Amino acid sequence: MLHTETIQLQELREKVHFVTNQCLQEMQRTGRDDGIQMTDHFITMSQIECAYYDSWYNEWKELAGKLSTQGGQELESIKPLTQASIRNQQ
Repeated sequence: MLHTETIQLQELREKVHFVTNQCLQEMQRTGRDDGIQMTDHFITMSQIECAYYDSWYNEWKELAGKLSTQGGQELESIKPLTQASIRNQQ
């Protein structure tokens, strides 16, 4: 009787080890897969963000350039007036 119980116990033990090892291997596999997917997602999102910031920067640079040229033209037209008004005040 002890012999049959020992055999049954050994069989159950092997089944538990098999299931445990399968679970561990599956967790490791999905962890690797998820890690690779997470890395790919991070790289893709960072490229999208960099492209967004680059376009945002270029648009602001273009706007600042337009405003500075307009401001420069306006200053050129105002300078003679301010110089004439200074002369008139003296």
